[in-house]
Amino acid sequence: MSKKNIGAALTVIVASAAVATAYAATVTDLENDKHTNSLITEENKEVESSRSFVKSDYTKEVKNTKIAGIKRNSKKASQEIKQDIIIEKTAKTLVQPKIVKAEKKAEEKDLKEKEDKKLVAKQEESQDKVVSYDDKDLDDLIEEKAQQEVKDVVSYDDKKIDDLSSNKAKADQAPVATQKQVEKKVQVPVISDKFVNVPTLNIRASKDATSSTNIVRTIKAGDKLVGHVEGNWFVTTEGYISLAHLANYYPQDLVNQIKAQEEAKRLEAEAKKAKEAKAAEEARIAEEARKASEAKKAVEAKKAEEAKKAAEAKKAQEAQKQQVKQTVKQTIKQTEQVVEQQAINYQAPVGQGAQGAVNAASQFIGSAYVWGAADPNVGFDCSGLTAYAYKQVGVNLPHNSAAQFNNGYAVDVNNLQVGDLVFFSFGGESIDHVGIVTGSDGSFIHASTPQTGVRYDNIFNGSFQNAYRGARRIY
Repeated sequence: MSKKNIGAALTVIVASAAVATAYAATVTDLENDKHTNSLITEENKEVESSRSFVKSDYTKEVKNTKIAGIKRNSKKASQEIKQDIIIEKTAKTLVQPKIVKAEKKAEEKDLKEKEDKKLVAKQEESQDKVVSYDDKDLDDLIEEKAQQEVKDVVSYDDKKIDDLSSNKAKADQAPVATQKQVEKKVQVPVISDKFVNVPTLNIRASKDATSSTNIVRTIKAGDKLVGHVEGNWFVTTEGYISLAHLANYYPQDLVNQIKAQEEAKRLEAEAKKAKEAKAAEEARIAEEARKASEAKKAVEAKKAEEAKKAAEAKKAQEAQKQQVKQTVKQTIKQTEQVVEQQAINYQAPVGQGAQGAVNAASQFIGSAYVWGAADPNVGFDCSGLTAYAYKQVGVNLPHNSAAQFNNGYAVDVNNLQVGDLVFFSFGGESIDHVGIVTGSDGSFIHASTPQTGVRYDNIFNGSFQNAYRGARRIY
């Protein structure tokens, strides 16, 4: 309550006291009046108790006023007395409690400001008790209420004054009801700031924390809200937020903690992503290596198969050659045996041509190979054997295979006859070996090597066939 209102209230009380004093003086005069005194009963005398709260100096002051000397009108005086009593009682009833309550409110406000810093929960209780007063001045209010009570009280007429106490009792109850109406306050929400004090929090369209259908949106730690408290809820223009999860200060530690957690999650996600990318790259490289390995194995398998086939073909060819060789050897051996037997049983006479030369050469089967020799007692080389054989039938040939190739005339390999000379080249293009044919099948006698000496062979044998260079007919 403002000083102005308090002063107005005190003024009303003083004025009421003055009126009450005047009323007391008038009653005293009435008691001295015989006619009026007969109308006053013992019950009416209780009205005098209203003077108990007025000091003596006010009484003296009122008695000296002009009012005390005015001729009285009993009906009008009764009404004025009743009105003054009502005003006095109304002022005492309304003003005194408001002064006490205003002082109590000031104390509660100081206490609330202290408790608000410590316990947020007490703030709600304190805020619920905040009351705003009507802007109307208190003196106007008192006057208005007094006038209303006067209207509600039964008007005095020509009734006896003993009805005054009954009317006064009714008037005493009327201000009480008016006081309760005046004291009915209108709560004005106190607007304040709050901060979200949990990682996430929902703004709801209604005061129902059990439903998910009333969620307006979700807010996060540190978000600022502006609104007022209603019970366990904080009300904003968007909706309702649970007061238990709000704070009066910015939750820096919680925000820092959440940011640290989010950063840790981000780093963990990046590490996981990098790990997955690395694993994918390693898998790709492994797959490429696997494909390359399979391709290499396929190539190697193909090469191995080709090599195997080549080896098998070569082995088959070698087997075939070996078989041909064995056949040739068998044939040569048989031929040698026949020729040897013939040489034992028959000696060709000198002068019988090519056959005589073959017969002469056949006599030295098994003789030693001696390079540069043409002597039965020493041995022969290839050209030494052929020169010695043809010398026995009267034909002189040079002791050199390349030189002998220039004697006689050439014959086809498919038209060979006994006594024809056959020539080979084992070291290159030039002639370096010679033998004498013993049959049309290609068999011949020659001084082969130091290891084998004079022996039979066949020109169609693999090595001789490859080295074959031609044939000459001498006789």
